[in-house]
Amino acid sequence: MSGEVDARVQRSMSAVLAACVDLMVERGLHAVTVDSIAARSGVAKSTIYRHWSTRDDVIADAWRTIGRPEQPVESGDLDSDVRALLGSLAERLDTPPLSVLVPELMAASERDPALASLFEQVLRDRRRPIGERLRQAVDDSEMPADLDVDLAVSLLVGPLLHRRLLQREHLDERWLDQVARTVLAACRSGTVDSPEPSAPGG
Repeated sequence: MSGEVDARVQRSMSAVLAACVDLMVERGLHAVTVDSIAARSGVAKSTIYRHWSTRDDVIADAWRTIGRPEQPVESGDLDSDVRALLGSLAERLDTPPLSVLVPELMAASERDPALASLFEQVLRDRRRPIGERLRQAVDDSEMPADLDVDLAVSLLVGPLLHRRLLQREHLDERWLDQVARTVLAACRSGTVDSPEPSAPGG
């Protein structure tokens, strides 16, 4: 009996999260309320509040169901791996629901501290696989030991976000190749190194 109850609860929770995603895409974050989620999902408000304390909690969990972050890859060729990770991220930014929801979340984060925290987490999750692959390259002596990995990831991901979210342009293959080649060449040349620690009193 408990298994049946658990399955029913899981179905209800899944319906709530799916409804939340649909509403975010259709109406925007500002229009998502617990009332609208309940109406769309068919799950009672009392049941929703039993599992989530606030609307923002529902939104945060709904985001976790959207396009899981890219998994680390290691084919043995660093350039191919980084390019594959960039391509996967670009495809997600270019297609719904992320193509609709990431700009929406970015705008909403300027006014809502809870959504700002969520936006930061979304960006960290999307950046992490590239950072892990570059750190592995440093460990394997494929990249300089003093490579500033966080800066390198920003140089790789930043142009994608700028082109897609601010310029509203699609991320084509040739352009992605150019970004990857340019940044990886700079990394190998030693120009993307960690800053020297400040001298005492400096």
